[in-house]
Amino acid sequence: MAEAPSVAQVAQAVLVACAGTDPSQQREANQWLMGYAQSQAAWETALNMIACGQPTEVEFYMSNMLLSKVKNEWLRLPPEAKNQLTQAVFGKVQALASTPGAASVVITRLCLVMAASAALSGVDAAVTFMQQALSLGASGNATIAIGLLSAIAEEIESSERTSRQQMVGAVSAHLADILGLIEAGAAAGGRSLGDSLQCLQAWMKLDPRGAGGSLLSLNQLHTMRPGCLQVLLAALACQEDAAFEAAVETLIVMLQAGAAGEEAVAGTIMNTVLSHQATALDPNNTEEHARGLTRVGVALIEHSGASIAAGQGSSLALTQFMMNSAKHPERVVSEASMDYFLCLNTFPLQERHPEHQMPLFQQLLEVVMVKAAYPSDFTSWAECCDDDADSFNRYREQVLTDILDTVYSQLRLGYLQIVWSSLQAATTWQAAEAAIFAFRAVNLAVKSWIYNARASEQNPGIAADREQSSACLEGLFTRVTTEGEGGLLSSHPMVMNEVAKLLGNYAQWFGSAPSAPVHGALSTLLRGLRIPDVWTVASNAFRNICSRCERKLQDGGSLAGLIEASEQCLPPVGSVDAAVPGQEERSAVVQGLARIISGLTAADCSSAGLRLITPLTARIQHLTPVPAGTTPSPLQRDALALEMMLFGEAIRFFDKFSDGAGVQQPAMAMLEAAWPALDTVVKTPTWQEQGGVMEALCNVYMRSLSSTKVEAPSTPSAHNPSAAPSIAALPSPSDPLIYSSLCTALPLAGPLRAVSIPHVADKNWCCFPCPSTDSLESPLQSSPHSPLILPSLPSDFHGASPVGTRSCKRC
Repeated sequence: MAEAPSVAQVAQAVLVACAGTDPSQQREANQWLMGYAQSQAAWETALNMIACGQPTEVEFYMSNMLLSKVKNEWLRLPPEAKNQLTQAVFGKVQALASTPGAASVVITRLCLVMAASAALSGVDAAVTFMQQALSLGASGNATIAIGLLSAIAEEIESSERTSRQQMVGAVSAHLADILGLIEAGAAAGGRSLGDSLQCLQAWMKLDPRGAGGSLLSLNQLHTMRPGCLQVLLAALACQEDAAFEAAVETLIVMLQAGAAGEEAVAGTIMNTVLSHQATALDPNNTEEHARGLTRVGVALIEHSGASIAAGQGSSLALTQFMMNSAKHPERVVSEASMDYFLCLNTFPLQERHPEHQMPLFQQLLEVVMVKAAYPSDFTSWAECCDDDADSFNRYREQVLTDILDTVYSQLRLGYLQIVWSSLQAATTWQAAEAAIFAFRAVNLAVKSWIYNARASEQNPGIAADREQSSACLEGLFTRVTTEGEGGLLSSHPMVMNEVAKLLGNYAQWFGSAPSAPVHGALSTLLRGLRIPDVWTVASNAFRNICSRCERKLQDGGSLAGLIEASEQCLPPVGSVDAAVPGQEERSAVVQGLARIISGLTAADCSSAGLRLITPLTARIQHLTPVPAGTTPSPLQRDALALEMMLFGEAIRFFDKFSDGAGVQQPAMAMLEAAWPALDTVVKTPTWQEQGGVMEALCNVYMRSLSSTKVEAPSTPSAHNPSAAPSIAALPSPSDPLIYSSLCTALPLAGPLRAVSIPHVADKNWCCFPCPSTDSLESPLQSSPHSPLILPSLPSDFHGASPVGTRSCKRC
């Protein structure tokens, strides 16, 4: 039998696991300790290593081990072992409490060990435990008693619902004594104040229903132990963090629980908060105190919202304090204050004091725009030491966007006018960007208001507001789209990025407003495509506006100019430079242009479509050649795949056209023009081995099928072949890329036929439908219904004929 480890060995393992420098040794020590903790010997070892001069890390680890074993094994221990363990742990608590400099975290953990054993033993054991704690307090051991009472409250709170209700009901009979001990402990000051208030917090959070309420209401606490309430209020001025935080959390829990007839107590809390506001908001003090008092202010309006909205008592002073909190330089304080104004806005205007109406929200709007601005010395996030992009964007996009939406609901046209004036007065890109953000943040509400057709919201005043709102937007977008390069709105990538977001979010307005500067907006976005930080947003906004404004952009001159301008933002023919917009951005631009083109007549659509794909085809042709005996570079491979993907995007919106009046389908005309370039890729063995290129080919194949609407061979047309070109050459018949192509092809092509055809890279192929094997040489030559070519499939695939047969029924 292996020899049991010594105390020194266990202690060494703990130190290695907690503070070692070698990761492998840490893992090994941790695994060994986890295994050892499952043994029966661990009970005695853990007890022997506490209160015997071991380092704090070791004592804390051992107390945690005891807590874990109690929660997992307590019910399996015999009664005698339970009694011995309880007495031993209590002895350790007493020893540590009487030792100067003993770690409080270890004492707290041991109290939790005792409380957990009592809670697991049932209601009677929990009551007995609490009574013993009270007896200790009465005999002068207040520190231990308060620690035990805090622990039992936490364990009761974490119990399952039925047990919690039973235990809360049983211990509530002794609540006055518990509060008395807490009050006495708080009177001792120092560390005892924080411990006592944390104990009070734990007991007030004991909601029998488990719904996050409070065990006592404010009135009940004031009646039962008025001194406890006074201790709570006095702690709001305490400089000791633990006491202050416990007081704040306790007051918030009790205020949020709410109860009728508590206005007087709530008023006392409000006045106490206001008496400490100057100290809390002092820039020389830490933000924790300002944030704590601000959170209590939010809890007050949640508790007494109607009276505060009406301006009763000190409500107006409280609102001013919350406004000052909103201005606080620390974001956590400002963020905490915003819920106050959101809550205030839930009360009808007629029930609010005049100072809680429009003037308040006008002031709030100005504050929020300052908070929304980038730092005055900002250059880039990589160089910013005081903030980070994630935190800043979360604050703006979630917290400030919500409050701006609330402000807009109050001010409507006034909101737009204030922000417009701010933009006009801006002298820095940060201020201009913040104004643009303020316009964008409320785009959904603005559009809903302008285009609202509900009869209940139709009167001359509302109609005038909407008309003036649209005029304000027209002024805004005229400024944004005519400023040009070198202006304030193009002086930094961040403001250009925000402008692009703004234009994309208001695409609906551009499509409906008769005098909207659509061309200017698109030109602004195309300029954004030259800036890496703006690529993604600008391209998406470009697509949105093209989609919403296609009717305004379909005249020949506008469309031709737009296509030409977009080409200047894309890499030149043959470029394989990675420092240019990627697939996502370029796809968005091509999709936007294709949406415009798809709204033209078939003849004009073909002409414009060919103009759109000309640079794509040229780049495909330039990127295709691969010198013999070499392989394409990753840059060349990715560039070719991208150009082919873009070709697929260019034809994806032309599915509404059909043959008629001798006019060829636009998508088929584009395919014919691109076929030589695509066919070269198909027939080049080197490219057949490149998965990304083959995936792009499949994408073109599927887009062509969807756009040309392949018909059955029984209805051929000279200008509408019944199949798309053969462009799905794959390196293996079992390549998974083939199945996505088949999902598109099968519903369009009719019955499956199989024939033997010339090998391509030693692969068998099947075609469907197939008028004859002669038509397989060139899909766009001679035959009016060229075949769809795909690698051959197993003979049992949807009843296909065996691959290798010399003819099908039609041949």
